[in-house]
Amino acid sequence: MDLRTLTNRLNAGAFDGSLAAVCGGSPLQARERILSLADSFEQTFGPADVRVASAPGRTELAGNHTDHQNGIVLCAAVTANALCVASAADDD
Repeated sequence: MDLRTLTNRLNAGAFDGSLAAVCGGSPLQARERILSLADSFEQTFGPADVRVASAPGRTELAGNHTDHQNGIVLCAAVTANALCVASAADDD
């Protein structure tokens, strides 16, 4: 999706349902984060066909590396996530 279409659809709330499900919390906050990333992307690379990706947060409350040694680990998902706006490059 080109950056302008992404920006327009975000501002119109077209992705609010998905944003609430994927990012947790308020869709408005996630929308603002993606709009900021899209703006930074455009300033750095110019207009492009882009994709938005989200990676969920995770924390280990105890036993940081013991899971590699068959130990007990207490992990939890958190509502924090990492977002990125990316585009394919044709310059290797």
